[in-house]
Amino acid sequence: MIRLSNDVKPASRKEAAAILADMMLRCNEIDGIGNDSIERLYRYFLPAAPKVAKTPEQWVGKAIDKKDRRPQLAYLHGLNGSLYATDGRRMHWIPSPLEGFHDPRSVAPVADVGHIYPDVLRIIPSYREEDFVTYTTADLIRSISDQIEVARVGVNCYNFKFILDAINSAPTFDAQQPGGDGAALLVRSRFGLAIVMGIARV
Repeated sequence: MIRLSNDVKPASRKEAAAILADMMLRCNEIDGIGNDSIERLYRYFLPAAPKVAKTPEQWVGKAIDKKDRRPQLAYLHGLNGSLYATDGRRMHWIPSPLEGFHDPRSVAPVADVGHIYPDVLRIIPSYREEDFVTYTTADLIRSISDQIEVARVGVNCYNFKFILDAINSAPTFDAQQPGGDGAALLVRSRFGLAIVMGIARV
């Protein structure tokens, strides 16, 4: 039987996740509890992703679609000095020394997921810093179509939620349409760069 101390306060969810993370690092088996069980507990106690990202890694993770069935897109991916996340319709990236797959909530390394990450470098357009234009979020909100959450930037249409995730709820943001064709919107946030793919006009 376990004997509890009367002067120990319960851990917060965040503290419990940290304790479990430490347990995972220090031993392979704990009193017959396998690593799978410990990892399940650890994942259960991980804090939910915040609505507004507080760290660059959280911001990158905003580009992950939790409903996507492609396992390689459920994670952050570090490659050649940058950390990426994409759902195929948008992508966020930051400079980072991390390599390989990482959990979007804890940023812990993830074992090989058995799939190759998409070639994200091919969709990053060439751009010039002087081509960024400053927009206000209020103007973006006014441009939303009544029937669907589509926002106009210039003459082109983009998914409004994707732009909000990219700008991380900032009152103003810098963006440009590289190549001028509106196929993609390149957004600069305080954390890094994001691409939001254009959609058909409404």
